[in-house]
Amino acid sequence: MTEKELQKLTRQDLLELLLEAERENESLRDEVETLRAEAADKRLLLGKVGSIAEASLLVNGVFSAAQAAADQYVLNVKRVCEEKAEQVRSADNIVLKAQEEARKLRAETEDICRKMIRQAKEESDRYWEAIRLPTDE
Repeated sequence: MTEKELQKLTRQDLLELLLEAERENESLRDEVETLRAEAADKRLLLGKVGSIAEASLLVNGVFSAAQAAADQYVLNVKRVCEEKAEQVRSADNIVLKAQEEARKLRAETEDICRKMIRQAKEESDRYWEAIRLPTDE
């Protein structure tokens, strides 16, 4: 409306225009309030989504760290098992060497004992031969 048109209006018309403008203004305020509430909800939702994404990344980090720790544990267990297996092989070799040495020592001891028995028998026979009384003479 132009200024001339406004000047031609009566007081009643101006009041009606003012009331209509006030109602439109109130309606716009309500709409602005609704839009602000929706925007706040969306910001809250976006904040939650961001928090969920951050939590997901943190959880993934925890899982990654847990997986790395589990992998390290498995490697350590394998290494310890290999070391123990090597110790068992080494102990088995020592036992085999000790058994072989024992067999050799036993064979040597048996041979020495047989020689000592044969020597003792020969000495005994010579002794008995020396002290036997001559019966045919």
